[in-house]
Amino acid sequence: MIKFSSNKTLGRRPVFILSNFFAVAGNIGSALAGNIHTLIGVQVISAVGTAAVSLAYALGVGIISDIFKDHEKGRALSWNAAMNPYSMAVAPLVGGVLTQYFGWRSIFWFFVIAYSLLWIAIVILLPETSNSEQRSDDNAITSYDNEKNKSETTKKKRRIINPFSSLKLLRFPNMLMVCVYLGLIGFTNNVMGISFAWAYSNEYHFTSTLVGFFYLVGLVGNTAGTWLGGCMSDRIYMRRVTKAQENNQEIFPEMRLSQVGVLMAVFSMAGSYITYGWCIEKQVHFSVGIICQAFGKDCLF
Repeated sequence: MIKFSSNKTLGRRPVFILSNFFAVAGNIGSALAGNIHTLIGVQVISAVGTAAVSLAYALGVGIISDIFKDHEKGRALSWNAAMNPYSMAVAPLVGGVLTQYFGWRSIFWFFVIAYSLLWIAIVILLPETSNSEQRSDDNAITSYDNEKNKSETTKKKRRIINPFSSLKLLRFPNMLMVCVYLGLIGFTNNVMGISFAWAYSNEYHFTSTLVGFFYLVGLVGNTAGTWLGGCMSDRIYMRRVTKAQENNQEIFPEMRLSQVGVLMAVFSMAGSYITYGWCIEKQVHFSVGIICQAFGKDCLF
């Protein structure tokens, strides 16, 4: 919450830079830890930085809103959302290979290298976008002039960071419902991922390496769902914008939301996961459960 609030006060770039700095420092300490007590202690520091992984989605949404036009945001947001499952699918393979051949400390050194490269890339290549003029389809500039923007930016910099300020959004029923919905979807998907590893190791007796490869099948569902969901969102938005312009009505971002699409995705995902559970219980051929997993991830996005 501190990072999320800092994002609004300090900007997006400083939060990324500080987060990756703590991640590098924490993982160096973890790799050099001589006992479990030291490891736990430096993991606290590492957690401060690696929380940027969970924050990256939120910051990515903000950056996309800053630099993409309205009719492009659907596909951009979908690809941004898909990156986390991609990493979760590849991570078991990378972690298993590193641990097996180089020992558990190699995982932390791998993180040090990865976060260091990311930190350098952010410092060199990532500009601050939070003060950018938002791009609309007619390339209209914001209604505030530059002097007012500078004044508001100065006030934001002087403001004390309140880590709980973002919780005020939960006062609105629509925001609360969206948070609950996304929480349940994420919970279900994570539980399915954990049960997948257990089921294919214990029920089908596959090795951990093969189970790791089976996780990659879910990337097919992620990619398909990301592309279809993004294209559908942009298409719905443009159709509603055109209709609103013809009737001289107000245009707002929520026009890209589709109740029918969300309901279809929820029920399809529920059906695929129920079928997956039935396949595990009845020991149906292992490929059926893998296909159900991929289809569930397709509906998720």
